[in-house]
Amino acid sequence: EEGEIVPDSVTNYYFVNSLNTPISFSTLPLHWKNHDQDDVLVHVDNGDVTFAFLKGSTDGGLQSVYKEVIGWKLELLNDVPEVYVLSKGDTWININKPRKCYEYIVKSVLVVVYCLHFVKRNVKADRKEVLSWLMKTLSLDEFCESLEKCLADHLSLIRIAVAKDKDLAKSEYLKAFLMDIENPGRREALHEKSQTTNKSKFIVSDGEEEEDADEGVDLDGDDDDDELFDSVCAFCDNGGDVLPCEGKCMRSFHPTIEAGADTCCESLGFENAAQYEAVPTYLCDNCKHQKHQCFVCGLLGSSDKSSSPEVFPCVSATCGHFYHPKCVANSLYPSDADKALASQLQSQIAAGKTFTCPIHKCLRCQGGENKDDHELQFAVCRRCPKAYHRKCLPKTIVFEGSADGTIKQRAWDDLLPKRILMYCRKHAIDASMGTPKRDHLCFPSVVRKRNQEGRITTMMSERRSNALGNFRVVDTEKKPKVVERQRNTVSYGDTKLEKAKSSTMYKMTTSLDKKPITRSLGQPSNILRIKLPNKDMPREQRVISKLVKKMEVDSPPIVDAEMKTKILNLMEDATSSFDSEEFIKEKKRRCTHKIYVPQHGLDKTITMGKVKASVKAVQAALKTLDDGGNVEDAKAVCEPNVLHQLIRW
Repeated sequence: EEGEIVPDSVTNYYFVNSLNTPISFSTLPLHWKNHDQDDVLVHVDNGDVTFAFLKGSTDGGLQSVYKEVIGWKLELLNDVPEVYVLSKGDTWININKPRKCYEYIVKSVLVVVYCLHFVKRNVKADRKEVLSWLMKTLSLDEFCESLEKCLADHLSLIRIAVAKDKDLAKSEYLKAFLMDIENPGRREALHEKSQTTNKSKFIVSDGEEEEDADEGVDLDGDDDDDELFDSVCAFCDNGGDVLPCEGKCMRSFHPTIEAGADTCCESLGFENAAQYEAVPTYLCDNCKHQKHQCFVCGLLGSSDKSSSPEVFPCVSATCGHFYHPKCVANSLYPSDADKALASQLQSQIAAGKTFTCPIHKCLRCQGGENKDDHELQFAVCRRCPKAYHRKCLPKTIVFEGSADGTIKQRAWDDLLPKRILMYCRKHAIDASMGTPKRDHLCFPSVVRKRNQEGRITTMMSERRSNALGNFRVVDTEKKPKVVERQRNTVSYGDTKLEKAKSSTMYKMTTSLDKKPITRSLGQPSNILRIKLPNKDMPREQRVISKLVKKMEVDSPPIVDAEMKTKILNLMEDATSSFDSEEFIKEKKRRCTHKIYVPQHGLDKTITMGKVKASVKAVQAALKTLDDGGNVEDAKAVCEPNVLHQLIRW
């Protein structure tokens, strides 16, 4: 407007469209400045966006900025590359530092900007030099995303820059990159060997399939039912024979001390299989008394919706974590500048609004999870709501510890389905267990006392889990120096599998096989054993033998309006009516002897908590899309495999 003051620069910036959805400034028309000419408007084919709204702060954060902008340009001649956006009043505004939660949206275009700035001054630089400079300048511990992928995402910008700038046209690195783009066969030939190696790890031969069939391994689709859900013991964070809770927590536990002997697990304390199989519906003490732990502060709170709940569950279908509204709001908005948003979200959650917790966004790049993309799979901390993409995982969180014990192993593959189990640096590793201290679980306990009048009153107290208090290894000769969790280096050797008897307990550890992966202590046990590789053997030489079905993987389809409509219709059909009793009856009718036990009814791997959580997640994802949210937010609530699982169920 006339007379309005336009700032020279804006920090803590982000851009939104007319629907208040965050977008990148690179979707605006690009203005390119030739040497002795005025700015020339160049339309970059990144979409049909003609305007956006710039939000941020100026004057050291004292003033807020909200401006309509209609274009952007680069300035590569200074010591540091600069980006400007053009306000509606034809004034250029320098944008300095993006808002933290907005960084992942503009990260790729900023990488391209810095790359252009470097190669303009270093036309002879090769890929290694470019990459090294970017990592140093952008303060990256490791380059989380392929440089070529960033450039390919902004190919039109690269081509315009090369065409308009004489120095960029001379860049040997950009020449090689554009040659690879124009001749994809050349690049494919360079990667053919690595592609073949990767495939050999995940595809088994026909002979191996036949051998597995002889050993009684079921390769039917029903075995994929539990690949969505966490199936390691909540006490010791290891696999093997576990008993799932039927409640909202969706956790699993070693039922007996013998089942968790390999990791000195506290276990549920059942003496034998007969005891826990006699329990028709197992509920942990948290779900039984509707008092769950906040995954941030660790304190118990009531989760009973009928009487002023104190903790609320994350709506994601496979999560199962509970939070105090204040704890999760502050975790989602940790910045002091976002205190107002945190306070607003806290009130909304307390009033019953659903939410997804921080564990469903990468802490480094704020991107979502994609289990079908190896690099975009999540590494999830078992002690606090932190998660990283595999490609974003800090170097200090390692898959192998040092021989002298100064560096502790903090990450394990193949214990969680298509995820990495890890402990972040916040939690100290106990060398005797290979995990942090195991007092992280808190259960409510019912205590009966008599008051002064002689009446019996029921009180609720708290009981912390303490694995070492219930099970100690006294013989120092038998006690290992380090309790080691098995990684993705399992070789099954000649181990034979026998069909297990149907039970309420299921044996499930990895998303790729149904054999329990344990950290062996060398103690005798009746639990099914697998042959482990020599831990002194180099990691690269260990052979992974996995049971997977051969399948063709297509690139994900583009989500257009028609597909979005189909998804909405499918989700409405799946959630329009759900009768739990009818579901159980139908499951009983369709189940075979492999997963259905007459005396117990529904197979315990398919718990009612999982079913209800999945249905609720689909409904929440549908609402997210109906309210104008994007597909990525809906996926964080309900990943596509959850919908497929509901249909199979």
